[in-house]
Amino acid sequence: MHAVAIAVVAVGFLQLLWATAAILQRDSCRLRGSPKERRSCTGARFEVPELAVFAKVLRDQGYRRTFSSVSDARFVKHRFGFLGATVLHAGLLLAGVGVAAVSLTQSTGLLALVEGATVPAGSPLGDPSRGWLGAPAVAPVDITLERVDASFWPTGEPRRYVCTYVLSGAAGWRRVNLAVNAPRRIDGVRYHQENRVGYAFFLTVDGSSGSTKQRLDMPQPPSASEASYLTRQLPDGTVLDAKCEVDEVAGAQPVLTVRLTRDGTRLGQATLSEGDAATVGPYRISADAVFRWAVLTIDRSRGYGILFPSFFVIFLGGVLLYGFVPREVTVWKAEDGTVWADWYAPRFADWYRDELKALERAARGEAEEVA
Repeated sequence: MHAVAIAVVAVGFLQLLWATAAILQRDSCRLRGSPKERRSCTGARFEVPELAVFAKVLRDQGYRRTFSSVSDARFVKHRFGFLGATVLHAGLLLAGVGVAAVSLTQSTGLLALVEGATVPAGSPLGDPSRGWLGAPAVAPVDITLERVDASFWPTGEPRRYVCTYVLSGAAGWRRVNLAVNAPRRIDGVRYHQENRVGYAFFLTVDGSSGSTKQRLDMPQPPSASEASYLTRQLPDGTVLDAKCEVDEVAGAQPVLTVRLTRDGTRLGQATLSEGDAATVGPYRISADAVFRWAVLTIDRSRGYGILFPSFFVIFLGGVLLYGFVPREVTVWKAEDGTVWADWYAPRFADWYRDELKALERAARGEAEEVA
């Protein structure tokens, strides 16, 4: 099935390539003002008894000569609008190439870090995704989360997160700040700060069967009046339900409420902050430390340098195609010696009827009525 999908995409890409080449040939011919394309019946035709007045009005209206011979002359307004379709299709081609490059070289993964912790280079990333030609989804350098800075709205809702990392490799080390929705490319690797941050509570749970260490990565509470939640099962089957609350605008420290249940029976509940300990049913739980945690996406895929500019090219093509519609006037001499003009607009011709009427009046020598 995968091979069939690739074949379909390849055929579609080849068709797009062929269409772009054909459109480029057509539009370049129009841009040069080639006499091959006589617009005899595709727009409007009118006689030009007063050629001198008509030529002056053409210049005033912004028409520029692109071709002339003994019997023909072509004038075009918004000449580069002819390239709109070509630029648009070129952008689509670039986007296709960029998507293919990113997909084939894809190498992404997640890295969850606690403040002060270091993940060595070569460590596997979480939730990895790798293309056929992609590098292994591992940490490219030693990465240390130095701190997580959070700003809040007056209501206590998170506003912005900025995480400070230390990257250490063969070329030395550097300190970088990564904000949510502001990825950075460093030494060929893209780093995306995720919106997933919170508080990591390091607990010691002592019971009759021994002592265990638990790390609870509590999500950031949505606001000062709301809590975040997490459920964890202990080795003996006891269920630990945790709730984290914090009012950071007021400068408060995070507080963890834990509740233990076993086989549907509630064993007890306690509220802890860093350094506190409490007895909950048959267990003694101590909060040894509390640090912030954050998730970082590491992307070593290639092709973004083609993919992102393609969007601008597509936009530019759309602007040329719809914002700069070219209008053509071909002036030619009939066998009986009369002079005629063919006016043509490839798109939205009805929008330019007033312009056409002005040219028709000028052709009859009514230049004073032309705006």
